[in-house]
Formats: sequence, structure tokens, C-alpha cells
Amino acid sequence: MTYGNLPSAPHGSRLPTLGPRGEGWVALQGVAIAAAALAGLAGPAWSGPVRVASSAAGLLGISAGVVLAGAAARTLGAALTPLPMPNAEARLVRTGAFRLVRHPIYGAVVIAALGWGLLTASPAAMPSRPAADEAT
Repeated sequence: MTYGNLPSAPHGSRLPTLGPRGEGWVALQGVAIAAAALAGLAGPAWSGPVRVASSAAGLLGISAGVVLAGAAARTLGAALTPLPMPNAEARLVRTGAFRLVRHPIYGAVVIAALGWGLLTASPAAMPSRPAADEAT
């Protein structure tokens, strides 16, 4: 797979490219992050000691997300780009968090979003997967 000619998605992908280097995906991610941030302003769903504990856990999650994203960005160095398609001169990174997962910055964003949901006591701000159909 080469990235020299960037107009199409990698071989076998059924996802649209949304731009030569995936610019549309970045815009959609921005909307999702803004929605999670705004959902945290909806008001707390719980209070009391649970709120104190969730606030502490939330700060820890946000801090962990920031540290992980920063470490991953530092590992990428000049190859760091907000776009899904790597720079043409970029090489596969297999050190740092990249030796364990391919997209640690996305993981960091999810961890920070979960922390934000806990900090603001807003379940709507927390990332989740769709609920399975429980009809039997």
C-alpha cells in the first residue's frame, strides 16, 4: 500500500475517503468531540459522595488521556498529522504506545471523554457503544 497517490481509501476499505487525506473525517470527529463537551454541560445526574468520587475519577481520566495523547504525539514527532492519511514520508511507528495499539491518540480521546463525563456527572457525555437489542 502506498500513500503517494492519496485520492482513494486504502485497498479493501468500504468507507468513503471524505477528502484526499480524510479531511471530512476530521470535521466529523470535531463535531463528535464538541457534542461530548456540550453534553457535559447538561447538568449532573448524581450528587453527594458519588459525585465527589466521580469527579476525582474524572480528573484522573482526563489527565491520563492528556498524558497518553502527548506521549503518542511525541513518539510520532514530525509524522504527526490530524488527518487520517499519513504524510507521504511517514514511516510505521512501532515504539511507545504504538507497540501496543495502532491508534493510541484515539484511545486517549476516549479516555479523556469518559473522564469528562465522570467529572461533570453527565452520562450523556460519556462514550458508549449502542445498547444491544434486549427484546427476546
